[in-house]
Amino acid sequence: MNRPVQGHDVSASVMGPNGPELAGEWQEVDINIANAVETYQTLNSRMPILLDGDITLDGTLKRGWLDMNIVAATVGTGNLQPGQNIPASPRFVITTTINAPDKGLNGTYQLTGVIIDKTALSIKQGKGVVESNLSFKAEGLIEA
Repeated sequence: MNRPVQGHDVSASVMGPNGPELAGEWQEVDINIANAVETYQTLNSRMPILLDGDITLDGTLKRGWLDMNIVAATVGTGNLQPGQNIPASPRFVITTTINAPDKGLNGTYQLTGVIIDKTALSIKQGKGVVESNLSFKAEGLIEA
């Protein structure tokens, strides 16, 4: 009987333009692959055919807040003010490694040309961990 991969079988890392960025372990990684299918329907037909559409890649990285420079790392500057020149967004490579040989699953998913399009800090009262969630969009995915 095959067993599914579990969270402790997977790790994720983020490489930026200057090497490893946003270091540390991630609690959760969501990767979404969407095919914007379009319908094509001829006259005198009630049943459309499906046409391939644009494929988009996006997702979220989630963990406790570890980096004081999270804004500068994800946006390109830590000073966001009206009228200020803000540089182009840095590009990242996110690599998710699956290491479960006993389950017959080994390999990586590498997301390339990644832009962090939303940086969110969730701060709550008490002893709860401050969460940092990074939403991203990617230009490519390599499965190896």
